Amino acid sequence: MRAFLSSSPILALFLTVALPFSLAGCNEEKEKKSTDTQKESTTKAKAEAPKTDEKKSVEAKPAEAKVDAKNEAPKASGQNFKLDQDADEPALKTLAKLDPKQVVARVEGDEITVAQLIDALKAAPDQVRALPLSKVYISMVKRLRDMRALVDAANKAGVDKIPEVQKKMQEASEAVKVKYFVDEKLNAKITPEFLKKQFDEFMKIYKKDGKSEKEFRLMVTIVKDKAAAEALLARAKKGEKFEDLVALSTDDKVKETKGELGYVRFSELPKDLAEKIQKAAAGVVIDSAVELGKDKWAVFKKMDQRDVPDPTFEEVAPDLKKVVMPQFFAEVLTDVLKDTKSELIDYKTGLPMDEKAEEAKAKAAAEEMAKSQTTADSASTEATAPESTASSPEKKAEAAPATEAKK
Repeated sequence: MRAFLSSSPILALFLTVALPFSLAGCNEEKEKKSTDTQKESTTKAKAEAPKTDEKKSVEAKPAEAKVDAKNEAPKASGQNFKLDQDADEPALKTLAKLDPKQVVARVEGDEITVAQLIDALKAAPDQVRALPLSKVYISMVKRLRDMRALVDAANKAGVDKIPEVQKKMQEASEAVKVKYFVDEKLNAKITPEFLKKQFDEFMKIYKKDGKSEKEFRLMVTIVKDKAAAEALLARAKKGEKFEDLVALSTDDKVKETKGELGYVRFSELPKDLAEKIQKAAAGVVIDSAVELGKDKWAVFKKMDQRDVPDPTFEEVAPDLKKVVMPQFFAEVLTDVLKDTKSELIDYKTGLPMDEKAEEAKAKAAAEEMAKSQTTADSASTEATAPESTASSPEKKAEAAPATEAKK
């Protein structure tokens, strides 16, 4: 019973929220009753007990007061944890219903709030954010508590006064400022409207002439050689159940899945096989055995065919943004440098460098190096190629006497 009570979140909430208010309302009445009881006890003790008992009674009162102080009700927090939530509701959705200032932990008197817990969850992996609050609350709050305790300990130790630490703190501060600045500039350039245009162009390529890619639900049975595969194919054509042929497979994984491959996209299959499967009707066994690798020959059966669901803008937009981000970052940097007075100093001469001229030299050098590498690769290929009769001087010399004899 004690284990149940100690682990019950409902009891814990009652003790920290409801109980303080109940106790607060009853304090006055309890104190009055306690005073009356103590007076009656004292009167009886004086009348009936010896003086030594009176002394013990007097000594016992401070101890009782001390026990009462220990059991004093916790200070009411006024927090309300009664939420209308689904069992599988993501933690962030549940936390959004709470007051951001609501306290979730205290460290040396400093409060950690729901707002800080939300920030921590936003930085967590997707799989963590998808979990309900009941699954992540304790671990996330403990992490915030632990970090705050470590920061306090580091500050007390004077770590923030160490020059090396101060340097790293300054670098981190600058990195945060730059990231915020660049993100703001990029967001102004990479607008939802721009991404929507990019998405429309992507869909034109994705759908290929306006047609969605196909995917097929397949069954398969695998054996070790072509002859065995063709024998199974012949049995299938005679009407034998494909499930019975799957049972004859020499591949353990095929047996475990009962031959089910699920849906496979056209682009994920060898082209010849994909085209045969696409032309075949649902429920038909493909008319040729397929070699999948060493000692693996397969016979396929097409169960179903459907269009691959088109990706939505919301699904593709983050990836599109990553693709165009380098281009727009270069634009942001160019704009900043236009308004910034700066120069590069040559380490040899100590004089300012012509940045554009140096960039042109570096580009020319890179192109020359690439050209030289291409020439070297071609020469290497020619050197390792088999000698032909027409191009080999030795072969020509050997063939000359034979030619003369024929004449």
